[in-house]
Amino acid sequence: MAANGNCLNYDCVEELPDHLPVECGQELLAGGSGIVLLECNNQLTDPTSAAQVLAEIAAGRANKIDGVKIGIDLPAPVEVDSNTVGATQDLVTYNRSGTLIDGNVNSNNVNLYDIIGGGRKFGGAIIYIKGTEDSNQGAQCFYIDAAIQFTGGLPMKNNNDEYMTFQYIFKWRKKTMQSMAAAPAGIFN
Repeated sequence: MAANGNCLNYDCVEELPDHLPVECGQELLAGGSGIVLLECNNQLTDPTSAAQVLAEIAAGRANKIDGVKIGIDLPAPVEVDSNTVGATQDLVTYNRSGTLIDGNVNSNNVNLYDIIGGGRKFGGAIIYIKGTEDSNQGAQCFYIDAAIQFTGGLPMKNNNDEYMTFQYIFKWRKKTMQSMAAAPAGIFN
């Protein structure tokens, strides 16, 4: 057990990689416009491979939803009391969440979202980041490699001054955030 300065880390820390600034004018725009929901029995090993994603869809182990609005929220830490007197709580993992809004309201999609939001668990997701299409890095996606669940519904205002939309919150728990990688070519619009 090593004491370094004012903290105790038990020599179990990972070395930090270098911080890389983005190139001038290449900050990435946010906003997901499509999602591939992966079933629990999916066999995807490379979320950047269009061939693998299409194979999962064809095998019924994935489902693509396009033309939507997706955001990912700031995660909430899950902490436990430290075993050291006077220390702050220890981070164990994060509760993570996001939102999915879909204006494609029709009876077929009511059935689709009844299943998605009915307590079903998914084995992960690939979210297309629309704002990255024109970046130097090319189109990017977020890959969530964790069990995900959705809750939500189809709210309707009592006035006709806005579109109806399916509105869902999705949640997962994982210490590390979603990975960012090149989007699989030709999967999303």
